[in-house]
Amino acid sequence: MAIRFGSVYLVRINEMMQDLTKENYDFLLEVSYEFEACAVSIVRVAKQKTSKDMGVLARGITYVKKSLFNFDIISASQYSAFAEFGTKSSTVIPAGFEDMANEFKGVKIDTGGLTLAQAIEQWGKRRGLEPADIHGVYLKILHKGRNPHPFLIPAYLQETQKLQQRLNTLFSL
Repeated sequence: MAIRFGSVYLVRINEMMQDLTKENYDFLLEVSYEFEACAVSIVRVAKQKTSKDMGVLARGITYVKKSLFNFDIISASQYSAFAEFGTKSSTVIPAGFEDMANEFKGVKIDTGGLTLAQAIEQWGKRRGLEPADIHGVYLKILHKGRNPHPFLIPAYLQETQKLQQRLNTLFSL
């Protein structure tokens, strides 16, 4: 799952790059640092919002710098999208992220040979749940799906809003 950002002030930045003086170069570097700071913050906040069951989801969140103003925020875990959006009738897709969610519709993940019942049983044991409670969770997930636990999109929205404010300040100087 990747969230891309980088086009907020692309027109103004492209104009500046046409007339690249030392002053403009320093300014563009400062803007790039703001984008990278935003990417770092998104990763930090997303990791804080993830389930801490085994830490697999949080460990897989990172960013990649593709160019001066283009960063990909990546959650590498196979089940990232299912954690973010939920599954079956419990799916919740925030407005504007429908295309991203559709990329994962019908995707099967490698469970390491575990059935759904076995995976839920292991999870329930780690949580100290009684077998009857574990079975109830299994039936709920089997029939209704997994509830969403958004972590990446809320972090993205929160931190890009802060980036927007910082860029507004930079461009108004």
